[in-house]
Amino acid sequence: MSLYKLIAFFTVCNPLLKHPFAIAKSGSIYDDSHRNTLVKN
Repeated sequence: MSLYKLIAFFTVCNPLLKHPFAIAKSGSIYDDSHRNTLVKN
């Protein structure tokens, strides 16, 4: 794998991996009734 492909791979995967690990680290549980407050109904 070339260096540029490797850099592109990590650039894409880094945010995708940070988010789930941050949720797991915080200890939050899934709340099905949660609604985004920015969305106007």
